[in-house]
Formats: sequence, C-alpha cells, structure tokens
Amino acid sequence: MIAAAVLALAAAAAVQAQANVKGNCVSGRITFDKARAFTAPVGTTAFPPPGVDPAYYDVSVDYASQNVQFLGTGGVALALTKNPTGAATGTRVSTTRYVLHGKITARMRALKLPGTVTTFISMSDRKDEIDWEVVGKDTDSAQTNVFYKGIAEFGVHGSTETVADVGAAHEYTIDWKHDTLTWSIDGAVKRTLDRATSTSPMTPAGERWYPSTPSLIQIAVWDGGASENKGTSDWAGGVIPWGTESSVSATYEWIDIQCYDDNDKPVPKWPADASNPDKKTGAPPAETSTQSAQPTQPAGNSTISVPGTSGTASSSSGSTASSGAGSGSSGSSGSSGSSSSGSGNKPLQDSGSGSIQANAARSPVHSISSAILAVAAVLVLAA
Repeated sequence: MIAAAVLALAAAAAVQAQANVKGNCVSGRITFDKARAFTAPVGTTAFPPPGVDPAYYDVSVDYASQNVQFLGTGGVALALTKNPTGAATGTRVSTTRYVLHGKITARMRALKLPGTVTTFISMSDRKDEIDWEVVGKDTDSAQTNVFYKGIAEFGVHGSTETVADVGAAHEYTIDWKHDTLTWSIDGAVKRTLDRATSTSPMTPAGERWYPSTPSLIQIAVWDGGASENKGTSDWAGGVIPWGTESSVSATYEWIDIQCYDDNDKPVPKWPADASNPDKKTGAPPAETSTQSAQPTQPAGNSTISVPGTSGTASSSSGSTASSGAGSGSSGSSGSSGSSSSGSGNKPLQDSGSGSIQANAARSPVHSISSAILAVAAVLVLAA
C-alpha cells in the first residue's frame, strides 16, 4: 500500500515536473470549487506545490488561506485585511496547470480603495509575465503590462485602459498567441502587442520582449500603498484609508481557459498526448491531501466583507505559507523588486516557482520528483 501510494505521488510529481517546460493546459472554466482547491502547507516555495495532481486540483491557495473564501454561489473572494502595524495581509490563488499560449478570461470585481492592488496575471518559472492590474485609487481604469525573463525594465511595457467602475463585474481577457498578445475588457480589445516589434533598451540582443514559456494563471490582492518604495506606494495610491473597515475583498467569479496548439488553434488540451492528464472527478489521492492537517482560520479574520455577492461563503482552511504582508507583489510571498506598471513602479511579481526553464532540471519540483521516484523504486523492490 505504501509503495503504491508513493508511486502515485511520484507519477504526479513527474508529470508536473515537465509542465513548466511544455505546458499542461486543459480548456474549460474554473469556478473555484473548494473541493478542487489545494491549500499550500507552511513553508511552500515551489508552485504549484510538488506532488499536487492537476487532474484533481484546479488551483492552489498559495499563502494566507484565511483570506480566501469560496462562495456558495460559485467563485472566490480574496481579502486584504488590516494589520495593527505594517502592510495589510493579502493572498494569492494560482492554477495547478501551466498554459503555453491560450485565451484566458477572468470575471472579477476589483478593489476600489486607494493603496490596494487587484491582479489577474500569467507567470512562468523564469518570470515571463502578462498582467491585468487594477490600482484601487483609479476606479475607472485598469493597467496592462508584460515582462520578459524577470528583467526589471521600468515605464516601457505598460498601458492604462479605460473601464467603467472597476468595482463592478467585468471580464478581463489575455489572448496569448505565438506572435500577438491582446488584452480585452468585456470583449472589447484594449491593446495588442506584436512580438516582431516588441523590443526595448533592456531586451537581450537578438530576442524579443515577449513571454514564451509555460505560465501559471494567478489572481491576487496586495497592499501596494505600504511599500517602502515611494514609487510603488505612490503608484498604488498611498497608505490604505481603512476608516472603520478592517477587511476588503475582490471577487473572482470564474476563469475561462482556452488552450491553443502550436498553430494557435483552439484545442481541448495542449499538449494533446498522455503526458497531459485530463481532469478527473471524485476524491483526489489521499497522499496529496496534506492540507487536512493545516491550522484553521484565525478568529481575527473570521469576518470578511464581500461586496457584490450573495449566498454563503466558506474560508479556505489551511496554512499561511506566507503572511502576504509587506510590499510583496501580486501574490509573491513578500518578495520585492521593482517593475513598471502604467505610470508608476511596483514590485516585480514572483511566483516563487523556482528556476527558469533553461535550468528546469534544477527546479524544486524536478528535484523532489527525482527523490520520490528513488524512494518509490526502493519500496517497490522491498515489496
């Protein structure tokens, strides 16, 4: 039994280890079913968490799980909660699968409070990144951005796009093809980037400033106003004016993912071979369900305001892999850097996923997969 369990975990980890190299996209809508959400254990630094089977889990709650509520009517609310001192605590949710080209749409209601940042992005292990971000001080606009290999180049690759009332539900789309990248809101194209002409002073010689590696889809809320970087704080709108509130929430109703093949044609999944597992129903393998041992939601964060929704909500029980406090990025575990988004500077997003594609063999997922396979072989021989 033990050998079988370890072999199952090894198989899941081995498949996941290749996903950041060639992708493991499956088309469909993620409605944030709590049963298909994995809560990352304390100290998790590789995302998706090693060994989590994407056939059973659509998303992982990466940190500050007490700030995540799965809504009874579908969707999820991500809360930003006030701290007595320091930055507010945010949170992040990531897909367990990597997309390499596709059309991704999130229906969300963003925060409208100065200092807050609401995000919907793609992020690869080598820090290729495509952004939709809403800065709470700007209630009638959203910002796009694109990054390449995590290079911190400021004020060059962003744009600000008009949207009527960011606190209302809107559909934000990233249409990522091999040669063009398009951002849309409610079906209306706002910006298009052509790979052939995408360059800048910091673009490496002979390359284009254009994402080209498999990426996780991430949603997050964070406190930009508390950043020690004045440019970031000013960009976000300064210190959050809490008033009588101690928590505010952005809501995400769903994420639609349409995978593309190597010719940018819509397909049910990509790659289409057996290395990319289909979604499965039912209970996930017990060996990946480590979240049952996680601590429950702290009493201090038991009430979270969720505007624009109705019905019951349940918080994600589980650990806080990171507090989410500080001037971290759209979901980074408190890491910081600088990058441009629109007119100001903000921390560079950091998925915490580990290595870049070129060094995939050194990534935490690969190392753990190898270790698990080795243990599995010993157990099988012993059996």
